[in-house]
Amino acid sequence: MPRVVSYPTDGPHGYAEPLPLVLEATPLQGEFLILGESFSGPLAIQTAARQSAGLVGIVLCATFARKPVRLVPAWCGVCVRGWTVRLTSVRTVLRFALGSEGSFEFTRRIVQALQMVQPAVLAARVRALMSVDVIKELRGC
Repeated sequence: MPRVVSYPTDGPHGYAEPLPLVLEATPLQGEFLILGESFSGPLAIQTAARQSAGLVGIVLCATFARKPVRLVPAWCGVCVRGWTVRLTSVRTVLRFALGSEGSFEFTRRIVQALQMVQPAVLAARVRALMSVDVIKELRGC
């Protein structure tokens, strides 16, 4: 039976705060897989690295184990705040990131999903991914 872990959307959290939620969701008995998609990839890796009994695999989808934007120094994350997220057009960022490959419908759905999250929360997630590095944990899996 799949378990979906939803991260808090009401407070600025990095990777440390949702990790206990992910750990609590892992079954105490029986075999299971962990799927880590996008921002949750490092959380899936950290969970798998704890060698939970019954864990038979980890699936990483469109994610990263280390800061995904290597050309931008990690210290630039301090510039990302809720007000900067509000000023930045999400559509503009997506068009830049997706180029001509991003369909209107796909972009619309991403914008819709991002609008459900407060700007301060998005800013905290951007700051977290600007400094994440779980390569050691990944090697330990």
